[in-house]
Amino acid sequence: MKVLFVQPELEFLKERLSGFNGLTARGMGLDGKGPSTIMRESRDMKFDVVVTTDRSLRFPMGSEGWTFGILFLEISPLDEATLTEQLDRIRSGILGARAGEVSTVRWPR
Repeated sequence: MKVLFVQPELEFLKERLSGFNGLTARGMGLDGKGPSTIMRESRDMKFDVVVTTDRSLRFPMGSEGWTFGILFLEISPLDEATLTEQLDRIRSGILGARAGEVSTVRWPR
């Protein structure tokens, strides 16, 4: 399963979530790019899931042709310790993502 981690604060998840082909927006030269570029590249590069905290990707327009799902992380505080505590829920969110759909992992609930 090919997963794109969009924000730099999510990059460590690439190493922590084994079993996925995790790539980062920064590593692909997409750091700082707008939502339409991220969406287009995610489709063109055949990602299965895009993991993000960017609200502009939470309700994206033009979902026709999506080949990936979006997992929106609404986790506070957004730091390594809290993300590590939520690894099982993030993994489940990735595995449950469906093409053309946005799902959310919230903490605190």
